Amino acid sequence: MKPVPALFASLAGTALVMGLAWVISPDALTIGGVAAPLVLGALALVIQWVAFVPAFALKSDAFFDLLGSLTFLSLVGLSLWIAHDHGQLTTRRLVSAALVAVWAGRLGLYLFRRVRQVGHDVRFDEIKQNGPQFLMTWTLQGAWAFVTSLAVIVFLTADGEASPLGFWDVLGWGLWGLGFTIEVVADRQKVAF
Repeated sequence: MKPVPALFASLAGTALVMGLAWVISPDALTIGGVAAPLVLGALALVIQWVAFVPAFALKSDAFFDLLGSLTFLSLVGLSLWIAHDHGQLTTRRLVSAALVAVWAGRLGLYLFRRVRQVGHDVRFDEIKQNGPQFLMTWTLQGAWAFVTSLAVIVFLTADGEASPLGFWDVLGWGLWGLGFTIEVVADRQKVAF
């Protein structure tokens, strides 16, 4: 990919993240007077851009997947802290955040181990030689982490009173467990074949 399209994709990913953050901000809790989704969107991108600098200098993709998980964990952790700071930390929010953290941690470690066993990620062989294209992958990973975690970000940072736990909570957590189990089994089968 040529530099201009790669830089355009990075700008588009940044615009997507900050645009979505702005759209969901009106009913959100704040941090330092700024709507939490705006801070979280910026955090997702900044984590990736900071990691890009040494990765490009070393021409390394070794920690790419691990930093994707770190971004998820950072978004959820800060969202939870914001809820706590506003006195809105509930069992439902704690459990939801914990489930995302378990998923992100497992996925990141699985992908990191897989890359370490192979020695490198073949997807990056050419990309990591091209600064704008490599930056694009890091930016889009930040966008992916933010967009994928939007539901939990909105939930954790929404300003409002909590209803009591009930059937739908248990059903949702059970569905999460089923999905998580399917993902773990699929990853193990992928390694076996």
